[in-house]
Amino acid sequence: DDIDMSIVKMNNNGIQMFIKHYDIDFIKAIQLYENFVVKTNVLELDRVKSKWSQKIYNSKNELCLNAKIVVVFARNGKVTRISRELFSFFKENLM
Repeated sequence: DDIDMSIVKMNNNGIQMFIKHYDIDFIKAIQLYENFVVKTNVLELDRVKSKWSQKIYNSKNELCLNAKIVVVFARNGKVTRISRELFSFFKENLM
């Protein structure tokens, strides 16, 4: 779902997101030019980092990749806490 908070919008407000850890389980290949679906769920969220689950499905709706991702919030390239307002926005729209 679209929550009207793009990476560009966050960057314009001085907030960046960096991948701290990415754990990938490859299951099966997706063919060249094949359509696929990426489903992302936020599992945990605090003002410094968030943990996500990401699953990629091929055009037959078969699971092809399963990943766990840890993302940290940053300002000017340094890890930081996001504002309480942004945290509340994410919590209400992502969890």
